[in-house]
Amino acid sequence: MDIFCELQCAEHRFCVAYNYKKKADEKKFNCQLTNTTEHKFDEHEVGKEEQVWTFYKINVDRSQFATCRGEMNECHNGGIMIWDPEKEYLCQCLDCYEGSRCENVLAKPLGMANGIISNNQINVSSEWKGQVHPNRGRLNMTGAWSSDEKDLNQWFQVDFQRSTLVTGISTQGRTNLNQFVKSYIVSFSQAGDNFQIYTQEGKIKRFKGNNDRNSIVHHIVIPHISARLIRIHPTAWYGHISMRVEFYGCS
Repeated sequence: MDIFCELQCAEHRFCVAYNYKKKADEKKFNCQLTNTTEHKFDEHEVGKEEQVWTFYKINVDRSQFATCRGEMNECHNGGIMIWDPEKEYLCQCLDCYEGSRCENVLAKPLGMANGIISNNQINVSSEWKGQVHPNRGRLNMTGAWSSDEKDLNQWFQVDFQRSTLVTGISTQGRTNLNQFVKSYIVSFSQAGDNFQIYTQEGKIKRFKGNNDRNSIVHHIVIPHISARLIRIHPTAWYGHISMRVEFYGCS
């Protein structure tokens, strides 16, 4: 193995292996870089001169090789650069990301509307006389969650049961009465013992809510929220604190 050849291969974003032989002639190059690990020499088909080359695979962390061409570290959000014979550049993305550079977050419904989030994962500060249950706080569900009290201490909480990336929130009002939340703030927590208020550029973000019963108001959440538990805190409402919710993102 030759350290100079290995470094050359490591700095080339498509190189995964190289052929090496000791220099017999100082004018001849003794490294052959290759983009495949399937290279084999057939002893019956090649001459003795070609057989003196030795084939080495490499396994290096290319993030340590910064270049002025900007060819390293081009995969975002923890993505890993991989070689593909048909594409100029390809990133292998972590589960919650997509795109040629892993720059986009998958934004799927997290399970309020379709029931993947179970009733016991939903908790609230209070409910109206025990009749308007928290599980009615699902997007497009008949009715809504309605609080017992009408004050700024009310909240609607979902426990995703694992760390989840939240990229969007949708809300609706109550189907059978003219009640809806006009604005709200959001808090989140990883363990449930300490909730952090969501901010943008250092200021508490107040989300615009609904102005009727059934229209869906959707917000993209940037920066994204990474948490296990999330709470919506109504700050203004019409008629009563009543709402239905869906969260979007990726677990």
